[in-house]
Amino acid sequence: MNQRPLIHVLILALAIVLAGAAIGSGVQRFRLADRSVTVKGVAERPVKADIALWPMRIVASGMELGPTQDKIATDQRAVRRFFAARRSGARVGPLRRASQGLFEILPRDRAPGIPEGSQLEKVLRVVTTLEYVLQ
Repeated sequence: MNQRPLIHVLILALAIVLAGAAIGSGVQRFRLADRSVTVKGVAERPVKADIALWPMRIVASGMELGPTQDKIATDQRAVRRFFAARRSGARVGPLRRASQGLFEILPRDRAPGIPEGSQLEKVLRVVTTLEYVLQ
């Protein structure tokens, strides 16, 4: 029996196995190269504000309107003196930089049972950051 055809068949079989392994490895590398991830998120942290709005109500009662109004005016002056801010002497110059953050369209009235899409009146909320030059 001739051993040559058997050796050729074994070499051909080995070549097919090696070619299949190489092709499989190439396909695997090709698929891994196409993988990606996109991450978006939001971060929150408590911060101390440098400005605050404090709605205040001054109430006075009395038997006569004139003295009661005078008492309210006196109380208002005292509150304003207490909250008077110190001025740095700097003037606000031109706009240096602006950026837009959050942009929301919300229903004006958040009423239970009324879908937002059926409300004509909306509230637009835009958060912007403006940076001005101080002169």
